[in-house]
Amino acid sequence: MAAAEDRRVSTRATGIVGIAILCSRVLGLIRETVFAGLFGAGRNLDAFLMAFRLPNLLRDLFAEGALST
Repeated sequence: MAAAEDRRVSTRATGIVGIAILCSRVLGLIRETVFAGLFGAGRNLDAFLMAFRLPNLLRDLFAEGALST
């Protein structure tokens, strides 16, 4: 009985994670579509994306300890 309950809980948790990943992918596609519609493919979009990604990269490297051993 306990094994069946564990299996049900595990299956439900797996389904929730799968749905969350699917939603994340769909929202990412929508985000990219909006960016392409607003900026087009070119230097403006590249500059916009770098303005967001470069500070995040620096935070990951220095503030969150990605370089620590």
